[in-house]
Amino acid sequence: MGRGSQLTARFCSDRFALYDNSSILRDLYLNMINLFQNIRAKIKAGTRISDDEALALFECDDLLAVGELAARVNLRVNGNNVYFNVNRHINYTNICVNRCTFCAFSRENEKDDGGYTLALNDILER
Repeated sequence: MGRGSQLTARFCSDRFALYDNSSILRDLYLNMINLFQNIRAKIKAGTRISDDEALALFECDDLLAVGELAARVNLRVNGNNVYFNVNRHINYTNICVNRCTFCAFSRENEKDDGGYTLALNDILER
């Protein structure tokens, strides 16, 4: 059994034990094992996955299993090279009316602690 097969088995083993009395859930997890095996075979062959397979990976709650598949593709495409970019975007203000739940950056106005708007000269200096 290869490393990928072990990962797929691990993917479902915990969940399968919880639901082995439910044939519907057991079938769902067996289908997920088959899906991962099919996707792994496509990755190994250098074949693109289908839209449905991509959506299934997107909806999958096993980040380690999805990450393992992504790492295989990344290694094939990029080898051992690592790429990055330098962000040259200048945030001239952090005043924002949107209340995005993930943002720890924005402030409602400049009077808030840490709120700012850069003057044109400050922007040009950066």
